[in-house]
Amino acid sequence: MPTLPVKTHRPIEKVYVLSDFDGTITIEDAAVALLNRFGPKDWYDYVRLWERRDMSLRESLKQMYERIVATREEVADFIKKEIQVRKGFPEFVEWCGQNGIRFTIVSEGLDFVIEKTLEKYKVKAEVRTNRMVFKGNKVTIEFPETPPLCHHDDGEICGTCKYSHVKHLQDEGWFVVYLGDGKTDVRPGLIADVVFGRRSLARTFTEQGRYFFPFENFVSIKERLGHIFKK
Repeated sequence: MPTLPVKTHRPIEKVYVLSDFDGTITIEDAAVALLNRFGPKDWYDYVRLWERRDMSLRESLKQMYERIVATREEVADFIKKEIQVRKGFPEFVEWCGQNGIRFTIVSEGLDFVIEKTLEKYKVKAEVRTNRMVFKGNKVTIEFPETPPLCHHDDGEICGTCKYSHVKHLQDEGWFVVYLGDGKTDVRPGLIADVVFGRRSLARTFTEQGRYFFPFENFVSIKERLGHIFKK
């Protein structure tokens, strides 16, 4: 069993790392940077509507992202010049593969942004997120990762249901490590077996007295997991 505090006695022969993208893998929140550059000035109003529960998360994302005015080429160039990942991320993904640990990105962001960032850093990883479809300089959003049962007790409907991904893997016997930084990471973090958090996720878990490991880069995450799993 792990040598550090975790929240379950689930066997750890099968380890799966699920990681948020914006602000977790990236230094700057890539979605926020994209909206600030190509979105409407009032895009954050939709975040506030979601925070007040006046709009579902999925509808909030749709309203924000579909008001982006940019071509595929402009977004790709922006990512190439502006978006950076945290120290040790490429090496961490490689380390997971070498040690039989599965790794997947789960994000309420956009597939094109994530894929172009991974391409920039020559990282190969499975991605579960919302789909960005370009039509000239207009964008539409599709939600292939919203499961039929993504209706939580509070009525929330996600774009990409991170909670469902954690639950599904645990039901299959996986020991799930969750990495996140934002408000949409709290719900999946509550049921994950080990949590690494920063920003909003860390503040919420601290306020609630829940176990988590703070992080600023993937070097520290790899060291901590190596200690837990004796890798």
